[in-house]
Amino acid sequence: MLLALALRSTVVLVAAFAAAAALQRTSAAMRHLAWTCALGSLLVLPLLQRSAPRWHVRVSAPAVIAIADAPDTSVPTPEHRWNYTAIWYGGMGFAAIRLLAAFANLHRLRKNAHEAAWTVASRPRILESDRIDLPITFGLIRPVILFPSAAADWPSERLRLVLAHELAHIQRFDCLTQLIVEAVCAIYWFHPLVWLAASQFRKERERACDDAVLNQGAKSSDYAEHLLAVVKSIRTKGAPAMALSINSHDLQERLKAILKQDINRRAATAKLAIAAVLAAGIIVVPVATMRAQAPGSRTNVAGSVYDASGGAVPHATVTASGLDTHNKEATRGGEDGTYTISLSPGRYTIEVHASGFAPFRKEVTISPGQTLPLDAALNLGSVVEDVEVIAQKPASSNAAPQRIPQRIRIGGNVQAVKLVYQTKPPYPEHAQQNGIQGSVVLQGVISTTGNPIGVEVLSKAVDQELAQAAADTVSQWRWEPTLLNGEPVEVVTTITVNFRLD
Repeated sequence: MLLALALRSTVVLVAAFAAAAALQRTSAAMRHLAWTCALGSLLVLPLLQRSAPRWHVRVSAPAVIAIADAPDTSVPTPEHRWNYTAIWYGGMGFAAIRLLAAFANLHRLRKNAHEAAWTVASRPRILESDRIDLPITFGLIRPVILFPSAAADWPSERLRLVLAHELAHIQRFDCLTQLIVEAVCAIYWFHPLVWLAASQFRKERERACDDAVLNQGAKSSDYAEHLLAVVKSIRTKGAPAMALSINSHDLQERLKAILKQDINRRAATAKLAIAAVLAAGIIVVPVATMRAQAPGSRTNVAGSVYDASGGAVPHATVTASGLDTHNKEATRGGEDGTYTISLSPGRYTIEVHASGFAPFRKEVTISPGQTLPLDAALNLGSVVEDVEVIAQKPASSNAAPQRIPQRIRIGGNVQAVKLVYQTKPPYPEHAQQNGIQGSVVLQGVISTTGNPIGVEVLSKAVDQELAQAAADTVSQWRWEPTLLNGEPVEVVTTITVNFRLD
């Protein structure tokens, strides 16, 4: 997930830098809007990546499978593997602590500040503090403008211009967009382009506020003079995190922009903001849901299933659960215990179930490398059975498939459900005539009344006619409900329906 997130965020950021370059002749407010939409898109990208439906782009890159901890000595296994996900979460935790400390610092500043003597009561509140050297603005619901105590000695014109700049932050909802960018930097702390984009976002934000002051009729030379005087008076660098300050690291460029006459200083309108959000959505949604897949990328995991004595275990059910894609594929072993399952690149948990044996589980990763077998040694355990739908091949006459009862395996100290009504899944005629076979993995909930609810097809690669036939049939089954301490409870069950042609 982390690698996919890094790649997708890079695509969004490259598009944002291209858009910013194309908007150089527009106003700073427009460029700031573009950066806000781009960084805001990164905030929803992880959610879209996990929950949105995926669409596939076919490429010609081949892929094979390598099993990380396979017993085959021909594949080198690294002695130490970094847990990058844990490192990522650790970085986010550190960034979250930093933000909480910033909020606490601003709360202390606000608590120890007092009403400015040179202004009347107003909204937002204007306070003074001897703990800062330059004006700052912060707060989402009740914003506050905090001036240094030395501001009482400033000329009235300077106070007016600086106050106009800080009010522009509030009118443009800069406190909210600043919080969004801080959250994005916390999530993507490892990505250098995110920090570069955040820096550009802050530069355009200050220039947009400068333009707002000049649009009110302020003389550019006077405003530049007062801005330079304010920045020169500070003794500390910048402002506390999560606070908006008139200070800027690109002061020289800001002064040039302020003094430049033929420059676009238009504010961003509500219509432009809506258009920018829609444009960002048009870019980020396909990027979040796109998943490359080569035509020949599906590769086989093959092996044998045997018991503790080394004897073959026939007709075992093999399922592969995608850890990144959340799909689930299944196949059924042969009479001699061998099996083959075809998978796309990614991380999977392979599970092998057979009647009378405990489940076998192993995590594998499909990546460029040598195709390796995966054998499964089963220990004695709980009983697992599957439903098998058998039909005749197109050349022979149709025969009624044999009904195999479905038993739902339940773990823990509970009384397991009992299947009391089961209809026979029909073999779709089109699939039968075209020789299509496959295994359908279904998941649903057995309610307290014994009815299946929310039956969902987990297999993504299986034929859709087979999947629909299996789902429609299982939805008609009935169970005696599961009892926990004598009381019926809902339970999640997984059912595998095997369609096979003889």
